[in-house]
Amino acid sequence: MSNEACCLCGSVKWAVSSEPLQAFNCHCSICRKAHGSAFGTYWFVPLDQFRWLGDTVSIVSYRSSPQIQRSFCGTCGSVLPQPVESINMCAVPGGPHDDGKRPQAEIFTRHKAPWFDLTSDLPRFDEYPPDSGMTPVPREALPAAPEGVVRGSCNCGEIRFHVTETLNPVHNCHCSRCRRGRAAAHASNGFATVAAVRFVQGEEQLKSYKMPDAQYFTQVFCNICGSKMPRMDPTRDLAVVPLSVLDDDPGVKPQRHIFVRDKAAWHVISDDLPQFSAAPQ
Repeated sequence: MSNEACCLCGSVKWAVSSEPLQAFNCHCSICRKAHGSAFGTYWFVPLDQFRWLGDTVSIVSYRSSPQIQRSFCGTCGSVLPQPVESINMCAVPGGPHDDGKRPQAEIFTRHKAPWFDLTSDLPRFDEYPPDSGMTPVPREALPAAPEGVVRGSCNCGEIRFHVTETLNPVHNCHCSRCRRGRAAAHASNGFATVAAVRFVQGEEQLKSYKMPDAQYFTQVFCNICGSKMPRMDPTRDLAVVPLSVLDDDPGVKPQRHIFVRDKAAWHVISDDLPQFSAAPQ
């Protein structure tokens, strides 16, 4: 078998040539910020069963913890596979793959996003599975947010922003662009007016990539750590906010699944939210 995939812009391509040994949905805050989704899905394959297809010059690395180094495309911001030589494995994000191994467990569920309802019947672990040999990274608690403000930030902490309006609508998008861009099962986005989203630090670190054949689709991310960031569209007075980079509970939850016709075959929608084949009318 050969299961091939690529990043959003197509400059980085790879192939997995065997069934992954393990597959997890990870709900830790680091994965959520990196992917801009409720969770990241990772396949673990032996190093000799993974290969890059073409050059890798656009790959950027960021060490998110003493144990883990993460990779993303410096052009479009997509999370990329990360070879881990110490365990002779490659951690491959499932999102860009249309088909593949279904997740076997939900991990770091104690740290899941407050706006995400965990409804799958998969085994759950508060942090890493007991036999992983990995230790969790401590995360400092934030002080209370100012009244009327929902805070957001990237993994490296260079970019910070405030949202001062209730996000509406909020949806999970399963389109192939979102899956490749976020390298996850789906994107979880909320919408607000441009005036309601204000960058309070590090706006100069924002980088964006617009799909050449798309009318609007643009991915915005931190140039240092690759975390997904809000996209501002003044022409439509629209801000698109990835819920997963919010540090505070926004007080809203996804209302629907959209573009489910493009859903990855390995992902199972287990909640009872309305589903739309494409965009809702």
